[in-house]
Amino acid sequence: MLPLADIPDGFEITKITGNKKYVVRREVVLHDSDQKLVAEKGAAILIDASGNMSLVSETKDVILEIGPEFATRLIEEGTLRI
Repeated sequence: MLPLADIPDGFEITKITGNKKYVVRREVVLHDSDQKLVAEKGAAILIDASGNMSLVSETKDVILEIGPEFATRLIEEGTLRI
């Protein structure tokens, strides 16, 4: 479990209370328009497989599932803190 604030954009997570997968984003570009949705400071946008979006506080703990090699690389790069 990690706080959502520690999860980089583009990573897939699940909420602690469920098994539905979401992609983390801080901004979403709406194609074919010049509009962009930007999460307010301290929040992130979670997008499910159907394209539904939720705005969630970055203090929320979530589950990030990645392999050990990738986790080691992210820690070494400073992208992921544990």
